[in-house]
Amino acid sequence: MAGYFFRYVAPKIAKNLKQKFDAKQKLFTGVDKQGPNLSTVQKGKFKKEGSQEIDRIFKKYEKKAKGGRAGYKGGKLVGKQKNLDVAAPFGKITGADFKKLRSK
Repeated sequence: MAGYFFRYVAPKIAKNLKQKFDAKQKLFTGVDKQGPNLSTVQKGKFKKEGSQEIDRIFKKYEKKAKGGRAGYKGGKLVGKQKNLDVAAPFGKITGADFKKLRSK
């Protein structure tokens, strides 16, 4: 289990953290470069608000990547999928369901 984590999961987490860090650094350098007339307090405020916005955006997309698809209900059938589920095992659409539907 640990091997799987370090081979597949950890690199993806590191990649996402690096993208997040790079986005924040780009924001910070942009504020420093474009705001020579801003006070230190104003620059800090822009950086803080921008950083929070970047965090919010990354959390939103991380959530979608974990199953935030439209209609996803944690493995349950949604909508009219229950009309397709006509053979055992019930609660899961399998090849047996399609075989039974073809024979109708």
